[in-house]
Amino acid sequence: MTSDQKPLTYIDYYDEDLNLLASLTYPYLKARSPWGLPAIHDGVVFMTPQSKSYLPNASFVAALNMATGEVTEYDADGGVSNVAANDRYIFAAARGGMGRIDRESGEVLSVDLDGRVWPFAYEDRLYVFNDRQNPPDEDEMKLLIYDVESMELIEEILLGPEARVYPVTGFIDDRLYFAISQNRNVITSIGVTTDLCFYSAEDAQIYNFVTDAGMQLDRTASIDRRLYVLATENRSESNVFQNLLIVDGETGEVKSVYPIDYSPLFILSSGNTLYIGGVNQNYVSVIHSYIPDGDSVLETGSIELVIHDVRGARYGIGGLFAPGE
Repeated sequence: MTSDQKPLTYIDYYDEDLNLLASLTYPYLKARSPWGLPAIHDGVVFMTPQSKSYLPNASFVAALNMATGEVTEYDADGGVSNVAANDRYIFAAARGGMGRIDRESGEVLSVDLDGRVWPFAYEDRLYVFNDRQNPPDEDEMKLLIYDVESMELIEEILLGPEARVYPVTGFIDDRLYFAISQNRNVITSIGVTTDLCFYSAEDAQIYNFVTDAGMQLDRTASIDRRLYVLATENRSESNVFQNLLIVDGETGEVKSVYPIDYSPLFILSSGNTLYIGGVNQNYVSVIHSYIPDGDSVLETGSIELVIHDVRGARYGIGGLFAPGE
C-alpha cells in the first residue's frame, strides 16, 4: 500500500496460498510505477518512489531485494517516473529524458527526450516508448531502440500519427506487449477499444496480436503459452464490466472471457498461479488467486488485504512481485 500524500509505504508479503508472512514499512510515498509496471531483474524490484522529505522532484530509484526486504537507493539526474534494469544498469526515465545509472559506480549518463518516456530492457538493448506530445507536427508516438552500452539510437519505429500506446507488461520471453488505440485523445476512456500488439526482439517486427476484442485491454500476465489480459467493456453508458481474457499465446485467439466481479488493479503470475488484486464493491482491497482450467481459469482463493493505520493519507494498492517471479 502506498500513498500520494505521505510516507510510509507498506509492503505485505504473502505466500503462494495467500497467507500473510510479514509486513514491512519503507520511508517513501508513491512507491510504484504510474503504469503499475515495476521493473524486476535478478531478484530485485526497482521502485520509482518520491522522496522521504516529500520533494516533488525526487531523483532516485529504490531497489528492493525480494529475499531480504533490504532497499538500495540509486541517485539519478531529474525526476523518476518509470524504470528498467539489466545486469549492469538501471534506466530511470521521466518526462524530458532518462538517465542510465551504473549499478556499481553510480555514474549517470543522461539522454534528452521530449515528452513522456517508458523504458524496457532486454539483453543488450533498451526499448523506449516515447510520446513527444509536441510540437503538433511531430506528435507521433515512437518506439526507440538503443544499444545499452553506447546508448546510441539503433532504430526508430513510428507507431502511427494518432496512436496512443499503453505498455501492459514487460518482456515475456522475447516479446514486449503493449495495447494500442488509434485515437490519441480517448485511450483512457471506458469503452474505448484497443488492440494488443507486441514487438518481437527475435525478428525486430511489431505484430498485431489481439484485435477487434471490443474492449479496452490492460495489464497482462502469462502461464504456459497462455496470456491472461485484464479487459474492460462498456455495454452501456452506465454498465462497466471487467473481464479476464484467456488468449492463445501463439495465435492471439481469444479462447474465453472470464467475468470478474471486482475492479482489478494488477495481475501477476508465478508458476501455475495467477494473482489479481483490486477493489471489490464494498471498496475493500482484495487479492484473488486462479489456476488455468483448460480455456478458462479456476479461482483457488481470495483474501482481503491488511488494513494499516493510514490516517491522514489516501492509500492505494499495487502488485510489486509474486513468489517465484
